Amino acid sequence: MDISIKGTLDREKINEILKYIKDQKIISTLDLSRVNFVKPYGMVLLLQIVNNLQEIERIIFPDYSTLTYMARAGFFNQAKEIMNLDRKIIELNNNIKVSEDNKTLIAINKIQNREDIVSTLYVVNEQTRNILINSLGYKHKDVEDFLVLLSELLDNINRHSGSTGFVSAQSYRYRGSNLKYISVCVSDTGIGIKKSFINNGYQSKLSHKEAIELAVIKEFSSKSINGQRGGNGYKGIKEKVEKLSGGFLVRTGDCQLNVLNKVYEYTTNMPFFLGTQIEITLPEKSLTYI
Repeated sequence: MDISIKGTLDREKINEILKYIKDQKIISTLDLSRVNFVKPYGMVLLLQIVNNLQEIERIIFPDYSTLTYMARAGFFNQAKEIMNLDRKIIELNNNIKVSEDNKTLIAINKIQNREDIVSTLYVVNEQTRNILINSLGYKHKDVEDFLVLLSELLDNINRHSGSTGFVSAQSYRYRGSNLKYISVCVSDTGIGIKKSFINNGYQSKLSHKEAIELAVIKEFSSKSINGQRGGNGYKGIKEKVEKLSGGFLVRTGDCQLNVLNKVYEYTTNMPFFLGTQIEITLPEKSLTYI
């Protein structure tokens, strides 16, 4: 099977890739040569999709400009563990410094254990503080709220997913505007929200949509079948993201929930993928969604 993607590698294009793949484990060619922009969600999920395949014979990567961005974002430092990279890409990656001190970028960090969470949050604390305060006009208290919700999301990978995960973030300008926003992706390939609830006593016929509703909207904890509120940190996410006039997306299994301005929009019957994916979007302090 050959898969070709063009435009921006974001969550919509990731869903296209998953739709093409379905249950297949071997892909002949993934052609990304016409991709001209990549987002944290796209890079992180691409790593996880390829890692979940048995074999992918060839990946055709984008042009030099996009490649260098991916290298600065730390993509190839993670990809070299799961992909057979062309010698030219390896050389390019070796010659480009990952943006450890860049004020607008949080390079892709792998989360495998508690030590990874601690070290990642140390780096994220410094870089996210710069992004939110210097670029988006946030106050120090807003930054602390953001770091708390990010910490909870990373901790969920360690406590609930039973697998590894990634975190990445970048700030951008809206197209045709000087207004900025930050896009954050936290994703794992673990058991997902549904199985987390089922493993802790909820009925086995629970759907992915019902599991998201329990965790995000009703704010139930997977650790209690008595309806104890907690919701794997989603209560805190909603409160803090809404306070910052942002939005977020939760994807697990075959369902995703988009939350914006206290409006909940489900998308069901999606191509299945492992684990739980979170994308958070935070605009400039002066900007609110319409």
